[in-house]
Amino acid sequence: MRDLAKDWTEGSHSSILDYVRQRAETTMQGKVLPEGFFENWLSDGRALILLDGLDEVVTNRHRVVEQISAFVGQFKENLVIITSRPAGYERGVFRTEEFTHYQLLSFEDGKIEAFIDKWYDSRVPDKEEAQRRKKSLKAALDVNDRIKLLARNPLLLTIIALIHRYQAELPRERYKLYDKAVETLLTSWDANKELSNHQKLEYLRLDDLRRLMESLAYWIHTQGSGGDKEGGTLIDRDELIDQLSKDIEREKQEKQHYGKEEAKRFVDFIQERTGLLNEQGTNSYAFVHKTFQEYLCAQDINYRCDVSACIQEHLHDSHWREVLLLLIAQQRPKEAATAIREILDRDSEYEQWLHRNLLFAGSCLAEDSKVEDRGLSQEILQKLVELEVRDEGKVGRRVCARVLGTLCSLGGTKFEKQALHLLKEKAEDIGEWRWQEYQVALGERMRQLRPWFSGSTMKILLCVGEQHWPWAIWAPGMNGWWRPWFSGSTMKILLCVGEQHWPWAIWAPGMNGWWRPWFSGSTMKILLCVGEQHWPWAIWAPGMNGWWRPWFSGSTMKIL
Repeated sequence: MRDLAKDWTEGSHSSILDYVRQRAETTMQGKVLPEGFFENWLSDGRALILLDGLDEVVTNRHRVVEQISAFVGQFKENLVIITSRPAGYERGVFRTEEFTHYQLLSFEDGKIEAFIDKWYDSRVPDKEEAQRRKKSLKAALDVNDRIKLLARNPLLLTIIALIHRYQAELPRERYKLYDKAVETLLTSWDANKELSNHQKLEYLRLDDLRRLMESLAYWIHTQGSGGDKEGGTLIDRDELIDQLSKDIEREKQEKQHYGKEEAKRFVDFIQERTGLLNEQGTNSYAFVHKTFQEYLCAQDINYRCDVSACIQEHLHDSHWREVLLLLIAQQRPKEAATAIREILDRDSEYEQWLHRNLLFAGSCLAEDSKVEDRGLSQEILQKLVELEVRDEGKVGRRVCARVLGTLCSLGGTKFEKQALHLLKEKAEDIGEWRWQEYQVALGERMRQLRPWFSGSTMKILLCVGEQHWPWAIWAPGMNGWWRPWFSGSTMKILLCVGEQHWPWAIWAPGMNGWWRPWFSGSTMKILLCVGEQHWPWAIWAPGMNGWWRPWFSGSTMKIL
């Protein structure tokens, strides 16, 4: 639709159908379609009409919408799908009585697997080879949670699949995967258009684009967080042009006027050709995923050899956490060890209680940093294990959870065996459930799911070695599956309905029983479950300013 709007801007007055005919005949290298070819299918209601990228129409949007409405009204027996990113769409553009509105969700595990299956089935004729490739890619995603998170985005999953297809495996280090992804977007995403950048840009060449994107990513990242885990920081178009013009003037030694005009051309080029930087709403731009902003920002810092200063300034700032991890991971062994030692020995506020330096150093090891100083890695891992076996009341529940996550994230790295050896020495002091978690995460034992039946009740057991843990339970009359979930010494029973997980009951140390949410329409109760008894602990309903809670003192009862 962006191309259609551009065609109208350049003076064409063709209808949507005329435009489609022209594009089709051009694509078919001059072959002329029979008269009434499209009308024949459309009039019988046998066509699927796909109109992509309404959010990319900046000029002539009102006219485009009018033309779409007229076109759809003329051939209303056909199925029509119009796509737009949420940030660039106003819901009132198409009324709900005309169109049903849907929002695409991120891929869950089943969708990711289905995509991989269909991807290799369509690209590798040899069935055995296709099966081997599928298994390899799925295994690579399963062992790396951060990359699995990226794969939930369909565009990024496509890029990951491209990299895997041509390299036969994914790079183990995150920064290497991101490097390949950026390279794919900048140079290989559209090979036909790659060679035509000189038609768009006057002073910049393909080799300049990477460095310019790195410098831009650093500047954008310094503007603050976008408030979205996936989305990059939003930047106004005018601000973006101003910053780019400064970078172009510096890099290419061009005058201010030429730099600004080239900056405008660059924004159009990078948006149209790569998708790395996209318009996320009217005149607002951001990286297609925050990961690329963070990675390219780290590359700019590394280019300027500003590693130590960046650590000093931004350590423990959550907005800079991923940047620092990616930055340290790509340092040479000596420099990586120096950076991690600097973090470990830093005099951070409340370190004796929060252990932020130690936990961040452990996260650096989990990136498989090129640290060859075994004494340093041993010191970090030893301190983490000491925290693991310390009394939770003295360490704190949140720190305990972070220790578990940090040590488990070492799975698949060169520090995996070292960590498992230290944990094994303290196995008797580690809770049984957590020890099982460590064994699985660090490669000593494999998980298996196993169904178990008792009459009409079905359990899914999680089998770790000789141990069997209930993973999900179903029985007649239940609306879904019940599933236990642990976080330290807190346990939740989740009610799983489709892809949704609702807390069904919660238990933590110091509680007299289980807390259980209960719904009746829009009213919600929190029940205190003691044995077979269920007592109302708190009640909320529409129109109430807060929760009502019963309170007992002997034979006296109050509603709080």
